Amino acid sequence: FEVVWREAGRQRSARFTDKRLAEQIRREKGEVEREAKGSDIEPSGEALVERFLSALRTAGKSEDTLSVYGKKLRQFIAAVRVPPAKWTRVMGEKYLAGNLRWGPTARWMAVNSIRRLTRWAIAAKVYVPDVTAGIGVARPKPKDHRPLTPEQVDRLLTTAARHKYQP
Repeated sequence: FEVVWREAGRQRSARFTDKRLAEQIRREKGEVEREAKGSDIEPSGEALVERFLSALRTAGKSEDTLSVYGKKLRQFIAAVRVPPAKWTRVMGEKYLAGNLRWGPTARWMAVNSIRRLTRWAIAAKVYVPDVTAGIGVARPKPKDHRPLTPEQVDRLLTTAARHKYQP
């Protein structure tokens, strides 16, 4: 039995010996194709980023987070210059290699932004290959927290004592 479906704008097919399995695959692929209509199948990079940022905004992410994600994703889209369905891991590696001046935090944010976009797109039933699979970027170490000086503690306690909601 042969099952035919459209994926990433192309016609795909597979052969199965089990009729029940073929029918199940045909139903699943048909549902995915019905859910992803028109330009949603292969959106442009900018359109995909805008939808992703809109979803994050709806989820309550801060404007600072949206700004950083948007900046890193737009830089990546400008660097690769192909539709999201044609992204490759090599493109992701070249993008990171082209920004050698970035510190560990900027590198981690770039990879994390692309990874989050990819996972969101897959959940939204938009075909985007995971270009960050296997790319390991160490998470930046948190800054060392210095203890407060006695003067800072005094100022903090004084300010708290003057607070109008004092118990």
